[in-house]
Amino acid sequence: MNWAGEMFVNYMDYSDDADVTMFTIGQNAVMNETLEGVDGEFGYREYMWSYHNVLDSTGAADGYKPPTCSQQASFNFSGGTSPVVCEGERIFLQGNKAQFGLNNVTSFTWDFGNGVTDNTGSNNIQYIYPELGSYDIGLTVQYNETVQATAYSLSDLDLVNATSYDSIITDKLVQGTESELNALGVVNPTEISIDSLGVYFGMEDSSFFRGTIPSVVYIAYYSNTCTSSILKEDFIVIEPTVSTNTASSYNYSFESENELSEDWNVVSSTDVPSIWSFNSEEPSTWEWINGVASQGSAAIKINGDKIANGSHEIVSVAYDLSGFSDPAIKFSWSGAADNTFPVNELKLYYSNNCGEDWFTLGSLTPVEVANAGLYSVDFSPKANEWRDIIMKTPQLQDNNIRFKFEYVVNGSGNNCYLDNIQIGEEASLFQSQISTVNRLSVFPNPTDGKTTIIIENLADLDVQITLVNILGAEVKQLFDGITTSNSEAINTDLSLLEKGVYFLKVIHKGDIILTDKLILNK
Repeated sequence: MNWAGEMFVNYMDYSDDADVTMFTIGQNAVMNETLEGVDGEFGYREYMWSYHNVLDSTGAADGYKPPTCSQQASFNFSGGTSPVVCEGERIFLQGNKAQFGLNNVTSFTWDFGNGVTDNTGSNNIQYIYPELGSYDIGLTVQYNETVQATAYSLSDLDLVNATSYDSIITDKLVQGTESELNALGVVNPTEISIDSLGVYFGMEDSSFFRGTIPSVVYIAYYSNTCTSSILKEDFIVIEPTVSTNTASSYNYSFESENELSEDWNVVSSTDVPSIWSFNSEEPSTWEWINGVASQGSAAIKINGDKIANGSHEIVSVAYDLSGFSDPAIKFSWSGAADNTFPVNELKLYYSNNCGEDWFTLGSLTPVEVANAGLYSVDFSPKANEWRDIIMKTPQLQDNNIRFKFEYVVNGSGNNCYLDNIQIGEEASLFQSQISTVNRLSVFPNPTDGKTTIIIENLADLDVQITLVNILGAEVKQLFDGITTSNSEAINTDLSLLEKGVYFLKVIHKGDIILTDKLILNK
């Protein structure tokens, strides 16, 4: 509520309205106190700056010499190369040679970590490793640079260490009384009263004059020969074209923190947070968490309070799934939103060439990712807020399959958790899925007739939902067909039935896979 007559829209409310140039009286008072102080005391700004801080630290002091050899070597993958490639495949690397300036680089040397180097000077390089393993990659750059310092007096420059120095003379416009300009050495100053913008410069008892005087700026140049090196440990992994992981199934419940560093590896976010961010903490990525789980006692999660925009990934080792009849992957997740418009996604990919190419296996929409709904506090899922899903494609029947989960941040969100990742035969994973509790729900329950039945995580299945009385006799069929989503809602009106207790049955291929009790209370 705003009291009548009180101004509440202003420059600092970040609204593009008619008041964007206004400050409130209170805001004016705070700014004046900060700048000028109160009752003769120093303002707070007196403690916020000093002469040396303003001039020296910002590089504005006369004769200030900038840091030397400050350019740093850097490189990354290019051409679609990933941190893991198959044996015999090329890796493509790109350096930052252009950053050092045209013709300044005298040596540009790559080190592939296996005793092989490349000193051709190429900024874009490709290489095929002859052996399997994990390799450090380094880059060493030698370059020449020239930095300069400026001053209005030669005495303010370090001429002892300077390679050379020069001076620049420019005309500076000055303005004042005629006697002031004569004292400065201005020749033939021009009297003015109104300038070209119509601004009056004169006073009632004197006239103003303008003129030019020469101004000399001295510049000292310092030439340096610099070397910068960077080494990225375990930057590239060369793996066999056929995986050696040949178990009948794989299960990851993340009861051990090592599972997130051994068979699943966290990939750095694709988005580097701004150094000017108000949040000084490290951005979140996938991390192991104890005390929260769909099964067991631990899981992995993305911390919604610290999520940086971009992509946050975990990548598995390679599996030989060629011996499976119908390979699939199943996982459990639970997430929440912090507003009514969830936007973040969870995607699953697979690769059959050591991660050189990734193909979409499936994805969860923002609403599905935030399955637990809106939470204004730090979200930690209850037992009934976990969901699971099975994803597959015929292309998984291969001898070198790896998986990648990607959490895509498009805006703010709450926490998201992953747990119980299983890789195996679809039929076995399905039996595990339908045996899980809390996949059939009814609300309201008790009901006066109109109710909604929700079946979850049974997408693409041919099911029948029937209502039976306490004697086991079927009184109504509520659904018969193929479910189209992971959360299927069936609205029904039971007001014509007699008051009492009923049972819901979900049937698949003649077997009852889910049941729940319904109370009709008219």
